[in-house]
Amino acid sequence: MVSVKFARRHRRVATGMMTGILTTALVLAPPAAALHVEQYIEVPQCQPATSQVCPQSPEVRFTAGQNDRIQAQFTANANHCSDILVRFNVDNYPQSEWLRVGPGQTVTSPFFDRSGEHVLSVTAQGVEGGCNTGVLNAWGGTVRIDSVDVVGPAPHPVADSTPAPCSWRYSGGVVIDQDNGIRVDLDQWHDLTAMGPAHLYAPGSTVQSNRGEVIGAGGEGTNLSFTIVWYDKQGGHAETNDYTGSIDPQWGTLGGTTVNNAGVTNHWSAQEHWMCT
Repeated sequence: MVSVKFARRHRRVATGMMTGILTTALVLAPPAAALHVEQYIEVPQCQPATSQVCPQSPEVRFTAGQNDRIQAQFTANANHCSDILVRFNVDNYPQSEWLRVGPGQTVTSPFFDRSGEHVLSVTAQGVEGGCNTGVLNAWGGTVRIDSVDVVGPAPHPVADSTPAPCSWRYSGGVVIDQDNGIRVDLDQWHDLTAMGPAHLYAPGSTVQSNRGEVIGAGGEGTNLSFTIVWYDKQGGHAETNDYTGSIDPQWGTLGGTTVNNAGVTNHWSAQEHWMCT
């Protein structure tokens, strides 16, 4: 009987020891490593430097944990002499709207969830003012990518929401260049709707050839369409062109194809840029 009691007591002790060991192991298990990347990026010379949009988008690679909740920041160089607009992209897909940032200032992306290896890029547009007279030549700054701390507050809290689809905005005149050398100027344009009136210029000419009326204009998402009915200088109907186009979500540029009433197709692009809001 003594040996039985002794064995039972030792089984209880052994069980207690194993429970303590497991509990200690659980308590002392290290937390998953948080994502933190900080990298300087720059475009020392936009190529080509012919507009406010800089074609180059510097990249920062990062590796996320399982379904990490991530936030990115960009701090503009303090030696910038004008404001710029930046947009965060992940794997070439816009992850934020265009954000205005002044010299030395910081802007923050919305939260996004990712797992594994990805590429974050930053696209920039110039803002007229200061030393910017209509062309963005160069820009730079520091990118920081952080995952949210699961046991504490987010490092840079903002509204926890997924960005809504873009509403593409532009208001003003639009200049269209066609691949056959023809230029079309529209006096008015609002968001995805061409309004006109329109003016047609032959290749290399600065004198209006035909005047046009815009009809059937409208769009949705990134796609739009409109028709221009052209009239010659005597007021007679000269030609009709049907235009269809779409906005490139990475650059905010607009282009497409046009077909005249003779069935001839040409490609076209607008000189202006649309803003995602």
